[in-house]
Amino acid sequence: MSNLKDKANEFESKFVSSSLEKRLSSSAKQELADELKTNPEYFKRLENDEDFQLFIRSNFKRKEVSPALVESIKTKIGF
Repeated sequence: MSNLKDKANEFESKFVSSSLEKRLSSSAKQELADELKTNPEYFKRLENDEDFQLFIRSNFKRKEVSPALVESIKTKIGF
């Protein structure tokens, strides 16, 4: 049981975040597809994460940053 849990955690840390942010390479996407075919629990985790991110984006607004603050930060870091 622990081995399955370790595998699920490895899958989550390796794929879920980057997959949702559309940053997977083509080989990683293929590996993800293969994992999803072999273990339905992985698919369920991925689906739950996508639902949660959609909920967050739909119900919470990011605070806007003023252009003056952006310029101030750029000046301080020498950009």
